[in-house]
Amino acid sequence: MLIKLENYQVKIKDQLTWGDKEEIQNVYIKGAKIDQTGMKDFDASVISEAKYVLLENAILEIKKGEEVIPFTRDWMKKLSIEDGDKIFDAVEKLNNPKKKD
Repeated sequence: MLIKLENYQVKIKDQLTWGDKEEIQNVYIKGAKIDQTGMKDFDASVISEAKYVLLENAILEIKKGEEVIPFTRDWMKKLSIEDGDKIFDAVEKLNNPKKKD
């Protein structure tokens, strides 16, 4: 799938793999503090980390004109809110294929 942003074209996977899904879930598991009685605490900072892992797994290519740019977290952080949300919304649909618009 191709997503057109203000200054970039971003190609993302059509679907995530089983391994992609497992990698993302492992990030969430790291945030859970569990003992014999159940979950005691959850480190919410893993939510941001899971988003970046999802983006890293889903984005195949970024182009600015004819130049191919590698995905980095810094690149993502510097996007406008509109462009960042546009990419993340498309990638999030891959992570939740049953989710309706």
